[in-house]
Amino acid sequence: MGFDASLLNRIRQNSPSVTAVSCYNSLTEEEIKELAEALEKNTHVRSLSLADCEITDTTLKPLAEVLLKHPSIESLNLTSNLFTDRGAQLVAEIIRQNKIIQKLELRLNPDITDEGASYLNDAVRDNYILKAFLFEKLSEEAKALIGRNIDQYRFFEKIKTLVEDLKNSGGIQPEKSNWLLENIKLSFDNFQKKDNNLASKELNGLPEFRKPTVF
Repeated sequence: MGFDASLLNRIRQNSPSVTAVSCYNSLTEEEIKELAEALEKNTHVRSLSLADCEITDTTLKPLAEVLLKHPSIESLNLTSNLFTDRGAQLVAEIIRQNKIIQKLELRLNPDITDEGASYLNDAVRDNYILKAFLFEKLSEEAKALIGRNIDQYRFFEKIKTLVEDLKNSGGIQPEKSNWLLENIKLSFDNFQKKDNNLASKELNGLPEFRKPTVF
């Protein structure tokens, strides 16, 4: 039993009321293709959970192609499925290319070997957005890089709060505050890219960098 036809239609129509999509049943290749097509032009779904859906390397592919550049999904749960290292490569490309997903769950996928785990861990080096990665074979380096993502995000949020306080107190004009935040965000993103590239070379086994909770 897959997705309800009315739900797929609402996703396809980009309904603002559908922000979370979840399924915990076996999905056929055709059902996943329908979901991928529905998500392709959707900009409101923020959470996608497909745990225990018996997704294989083959059925993951059409969904992965959409997720590479999806503009709104921030949380992706692919726990307990059937894909192998080939599927891990697809997920690794999502990690590399998608700059929206902040939480990824990939636990209980026993057919992902150390080889597949290496694809995923390497991909984290190119990602500066991910703040939670629930995966048993996450490397210490990947954990440290995600920890840096969290710290840098919190730092930017503090700057945003300071600018907002200035605007609200009349210390800065609203249009100037918007311009300032846009430029700070741009500079912050560029800094994160460079910082993670450097960190990937520095963090191997170094204990002094704070690591996030091990999942």
